[in-house]
Amino acid sequence: MYIIKNALRCIGRSKGRNVLISIIALVIAVSACIGLSIRQAAESAKESTLAELSITATISYDRSSMMNDIMSGGGHGDVSGGFDRDQFKDVMGNASSLTLEEYQTYANAESVQDFYYTLTAAFNGNDDLLPVTDETEDEESDSSSGQGGFGGGMGFPGGSFGGGKGMFSSSDFSVIGYSSDSSMTAFIDGTASVLEGGTMFEECTTEKECVISEELAIYNDLAVGDTIILTNPSVETETYELKIVGFYTSSANNDFSMSMFGKSQDPANQIYMSAAALQAVLDASDEVSTTITDENTGRESDSAVTGSISATYVFANTDKYYAFEEEVRTLGLDDSYTVSSADL
Repeated sequence: MYIIKNALRCIGRSKGRNVLISIIALVIAVSACIGLSIRQAAESAKESTLAELSITATISYDRSSMMNDIMSGGGHGDVSGGFDRDQFKDVMGNASSLTLEEYQTYANAESVQDFYYTLTAAFNGNDDLLPVTDETEDEESDSSSGQGGFGGGMGFPGGSFGGGKGMFSSSDFSVIGYSSDSSMTAFIDGTASVLEGGTMFEECTTEKECVISEELAIYNDLAVGDTIILTNPSVETETYELKIVGFYTSSANNDFSMSMFGKSQDPANQIYMSAAALQAVLDASDEVSTTITDENTGRESDSAVTGSISATYVFANTDKYYAFEEEVRTLGLDDSYTVSSADL
């Protein structure tokens, strides 16, 4: 009892100080509560957003893991004692890209909500179809076109993962085939749009119809309904006719410089069509292919035009995405490939 009375007496003597301490304690407590509330609200909002957000993912070759395996396996055999580049090139040269059938197999996983892909191939034009370029860039490209001509990239002409820029740096056009409307992301997000007076090709059509950029149309004096002729970069006499059904414009055209990437990578020189129609062209090229030899390196290569596949999987939420990582392993995806998402 004495202790309580003494405490009350002390409080009564220092009312001002105790009131101030009480106010400070109250402010600290309120601030802590507000901070915790904000943090909890942010976490709840994040979880809610991720739960409602559609997640997209891709499957790609795990080059980083492969390089680490070379390092841990004693891949330091070059003279300088650094990374064994020769072993790296050998591994990359023997690696193979996934086929469309394999991508479609993984799309059968229960967690997948949607699946689409693009098919890209390199072509040249004839005398009536020239790529949008200026004279200086054209000369620079021509002077370097002999370098890495058969190199290719993963799934690119040339057949392997390695080899530098390959056909895409020395060719005139990139022809991009869309598997469905969902795969036309540039048109969905507004980066590109079809101009009035033209149409888009029908989804999954095998008709050789295409949409070209407005710049390419102006540069070559082309109109909707005209026919353009594309040629195999390796065999000039191998040609394919496409009918123009529309023109598109892209905001990416204004920010692009061809000096580093080649004419075919300029958005103005990209030609769009359905993936099914482009695949029909590639199949036709494969039927008439021959073996050709590079004059500079002596390396033999198939003359057929080949395509690069970029496949995308869509999931309803993050749980489905993480489930997919396990499901594809069950479906046979090798450990040398990895599943990744730019949305997370």
